[in-house]
Amino acid sequence: MKKERLRKLLMLALRSEGTPGERTACLDAIKRIIALDGKDETWFIDKVFGDDPPPLPFVMSAPIRRRPTPREAVHWATMLDYLNQAAVLQRIRYREIEFIASLSTQESSRRFWEPTGRQLNWLTAIYEREFND
Repeated sequence: MKKERLRKLLMLALRSEGTPGERTACLDAIKRIIALDGKDETWFIDKVFGDDPPPLPFVMSAPIRRRPTPREAVHWATMLDYLNQAAVLQRIRYREIEFIASLSTQESSRRFWEPTGRQLNWLTAIYEREFND
């Protein structure tokens, strides 16, 4: 990310000499730079204020199911189901937990939802890493 550019734009937006139009243009430019990195305003605010990450989502413990074989894991829903188990969630990274939770939410709230290619690649990478451990 263009950290120096963001710093300058934020300073310009916060200066009292700047006109309202300048401030708006600076804030729009900041939003564009953040969006180019695939982030959102919440991420930017957390970075500026250095807040702690939100607590991990509450996961009810369930009996651990056996690992599906790679042949069974062809379908993304099987991988998601396996990775959603409490024991697996304790071993993976925080960002991956957020990702798994968002996929689970999308799957349960939309009838014929399928993950995008990028989501499927990340899901598969997490699954393969966990499966091989």
